[in-house]
Amino acid sequence: MPEVLQKGELYNQIEKLAVSAGKAMNINFATIDIIKTVDGDLYVLEINSGIGATIFIESVEGGYEIIKNIYREALKYLFE
Repeated sequence: MPEVLQKGELYNQIEKLAVSAGKAMNINFATIDIIKTVDGDLYVLEINSGIGATIFIESVEGGYEIIKNIYREALKYLFE
């Protein structure tokens, strides 16, 4: 189940792993599926260049607005 993380140590670890994975794949915009094991280890499961957010939108309160804002910011970044 998707989860929206608050800023903090886990958020920073996941962000660092996601950025590193994106750079390794030479991709600028993607969804990166990351899990945390019961032992606390983080693993990248997959990197998706086709952005599909249906599950997130349906599972997270306010998910549609969150995704809409992500796309808005990404497009602004691309055209600056």
